[in-house]
Amino acid sequence: MNVGKIMAPAVAALVTLGLLLLPACGSQSEDLTKLIPENAAWVVKVDAGSILSKAGMLDDGRISLPQNVADAVAGSDSRVKRIITTLPSSGLGLDGCCYLFSSDPAFYAQFISPIADASATEEWIKRLTNEREMKKSDEIRYIFHDKTLYCIAGKTLHIGLASKNSEEKAVEAAKKLFALDSGRSIADNTAAYGQITKEDDIAFYASVAGIASRLPKWVSLRYPAIIFLTGAGIETATGTVSFNKDLELDLNITPGNNSAYAKMCQTLLSQPSADFLEVIPDGMTTVVALSLNGNSLLKIKELYSLLSLVKTTPIMREVDFAKIIATIDGPVAIGISPDANFIGEQNYVIALSTTSKQTILDEINRVALKYGQTPRPTPDGETLYSYYNQRFTVGTRGDRCVYIKVLNNPVGGGNLAANDELSSLFRRSKMGIFWQADAQGNSCQLMVGALSGSNILCKFRAPGSDGDNILPALIATLCDMETSASLMADGFGGDFGDFE
Repeated sequence: MNVGKIMAPAVAALVTLGLLLLPACGSQSEDLTKLIPENAAWVVKVDAGSILSKAGMLDDGRISLPQNVADAVAGSDSRVKRIITTLPSSGLGLDGCCYLFSSDPAFYAQFISPIADASATEEWIKRLTNEREMKKSDEIRYIFHDKTLYCIAGKTLHIGLASKNSEEKAVEAAKKLFALDSGRSIADNTAAYGQITKEDDIAFYASVAGIASRLPKWVSLRYPAIIFLTGAGIETATGTVSFNKDLELDLNITPGNNSAYAKMCQTLLSQPSADFLEVIPDGMTTVVALSLNGNSLLKIKELYSLLSLVKTTPIMREVDFAKIIATIDGPVAIGISPDANFIGEQNYVIALSTTSKQTILDEINRVALKYGQTPRPTPDGETLYSYYNQRFTVGTRGDRCVYIKVLNNPVGGGNLAANDELSSLFRRSKMGIFWQADAQGNSCQLMVGALSGSNILCKFRAPGSDGDNILPALIATLCDMETSASLMADGFGGDFGDFE
């Protein structure tokens, strides 16, 4: 079973539920926090009443579907679209908070929400699951479909993304959840409860140790960076999200005293700069930058294992990477975008902030000459190289920037330095991420900046949108993400089995 193919649309759909189906927190007719166990690895509270109101999706207390939201999903054939278009008849209530969380190994993630009309909610679930019939087990009525459990207990809806393709285990875990009324809940976890009761559109709390204990085994094989982060001594991650013209997230990370993460931030990170944006074409879809101190980086023994992964060709084995890294003091950035002519190929630009531009230029030239390449100057002041029919240019900018470009086709008409908001964020951020895409006709941008090792800001925006709220553009992006993630899962192939 291809987990990626199943989980990608399921996760996108659950996020949509969290943003759209969820009721407002203004009237707490039923406190659903009593159903969330005290030891939940992470909890997200969503005040969708506020979000829906801002997006014009509430009409006299009922969920409605305005034209701009309908337009956002018009070209999609996804589970997200099915949820949104059937939302007005879902029967969900609007008089209490709803939550996303993870507490039981039987589920990858869980969602709970109040219900206003149980019969309407049952019919809505049937439509989402291709007209399957409800089953009953003790106090819950449920449908298990696509490794997802939809169940109703009284006036509460529970949806769980199952970690194993086992209906029996998922149902038993759900019944256990609804029997928690008399046990210790998240309200007994002072830190978590204090965070998720904040009056923001979204507020969340995560215990990194709790997340690490629930990660499936295959994650360590496929995503070793996640294992590093969960084992680096970070204790908690908390944050808030607000929906207005843009979506803005404020994330705070709490590392343990003398933790590997704290030491890494203190020793490895260098002063940020946005100068490198001048050499990144504005058509690049993704840019990642990390400000590093090269000499400190060379003291980490694991670095040399990583470098061995890069040295896969004779010319790469010849490069003295340690000599280049020793000169780095500032941002190391890479910009990537898909090749317009060849599927699977990428355009990319690598930019380094260095204390010695000449050292890097000399090393590149030395390796090129050894392999019989003749560097050729270009009219733009760059130097053109060619290796196995792959052309790339090397150039410098200002006092400290050296860059390498591999552009098989034009990528935009200018550079990202013209984006004032992005430049301002990267100028203050020791780590920065930029992503842009066109989702259902909406131009969308994601900007992430780590102002320090413990505070990260994130903004999702739609520069070309005429609306006053970001939600339609976000919905369109979620639809595209579901489709793209499913295609990526097909492309990667492989079968990782259940979450074990």
